[in-house]
Amino acid sequence: MNSFFPSTKAYEAEQRRRAEQVHSERMHAIELGQPVPEVQLAQARVQETRARAIAASVIVRTVFMAVGPLAIGGVAIGAMSVVLTQADAALHRFLISIIWGAAVLMSLIVIVGLRAIGPASLPSDFDASVDLLESPGKLESLGKRPFAK
Repeated sequence: MNSFFPSTKAYEAEQRRRAEQVHSERMHAIELGQPVPEVQLAQARVQETRARAIAASVIVRTVFMAVGPLAIGGVAIGAMSVVLTQADAALHRFLISIIWGAAVLMSLIVIVGLRAIGPASLPSDFDASVDLLESPGKLESLGKRPFAK
């Protein structure tokens, strides 16, 4: 038989032995009142996902507060150029005041609306004791079995 590949019986016996070892480690952890490693890993991933969602929310709000009024101003400038080239000279002052009044009003709505939502805050049940950014290996270490021999 080829020594490179293990026999099927030996492979199955090894798989059973590993499954029994994992089961005994889990039972030992439960007996000691410690959380199962998979639960710790899932909790750490949930907190990481929450932190990323909060960071994304802050980034999106900041971008919209900066880019929103600028985009509205750009549209107002474009509309003003159309008015100045296409409209009757007697209507210029009236139409330009409407354009810029609407632009200022829309910019204020964007800024006030985003500020009214309030800053992104951490949920009350968020555990900040695990800092995954400072110790990226922490998430992987939670996945290791604590009672492995």
